[in-house]
Amino acid sequence: MIYNASEMQLENHGESPILLEGVNALITIDNFENITTTTKVYALDINGKRIKEIKIRQFEESIRFRINSNDKAMYYEIVRT
Repeated sequence: MIYNASEMQLENHGESPILLEGVNALITIDNFENITTTTKVYALDINGKRIKEIKIRQFEESIRFRINSNDKAMYYEIVRT
């Protein structure tokens, strides 16, 4: 895989086949400032397309969500508006 200079965008995901192993995990992000009711997490496919919204739990200064191998996601996106 090749990322751009800022390492924020995948420029080339290589050649087929891409072998990935799904994981199950509970993700907690602490010190999550300015939590609003419109914070959302999305599972993304290899091209960055949203494939499903992930349920989150919001706490006073953190968020928590589960990722699951059944998501079939390579990346996750957190959106705050």
